[in-house]
Amino acid sequence: APAWCAEDDLARCEALLGRARAQLQAALPAQHGTLGTLEMEEAELALARRDPATARAHFLRALSIFEARKEWNPNRLRTMSSLARTELQLGDKAAAAAYATRAVAQARAQLGGFAQSAWLGDALLAEAEVENALGDKEVRATLVEALAQLRATTGDEAPAMREAKTLLASL
Repeated sequence: APAWCAEDDLARCEALLGRARAQLQAALPAQHGTLGTLEMEEAELALARRDPATARAHFLRALSIFEARKEWNPNRLRTMSSLARTELQLGDKAAAAAYATRAVAQARAQLGGFAQSAWLGDALLAEAEVENALGDKEVRATLVEALAQLRATTGDEAPAMREAKTLLASL
């Protein structure tokens, strides 16, 4: 389903997510981490449909599931970063800042001895977007760090890299 969403075939994406939801809910307990990932993907679909309020609801359900689990799921970081961006779209800069700050802190805590992480790069990019919206002078430094993280882990042609470069060029 995420591949079809990425290809902008939203009808096929929605159909596959619907099938996945029916099958997964029948087979898994209500707070299973896979259902958190499903909520996250449904949020991404809502964003693709330009419905940030629905996306926020899905992201919040995903985050609730991820935070209730004992095991670590890196999709928690992706959810927080995306939730920060969604809150920006909805005009709640304080909530956006809180989610971005949490995402960066948790991404740093999960580095596990590695110097780079795509999760950290994405969280830093979300934080930079929030800083930019708030007119924070730290935005450039945050973006430089995000670019370094993303370049080392995703490469120069990744969508997040292009987004970070565009934001940096606009400053």
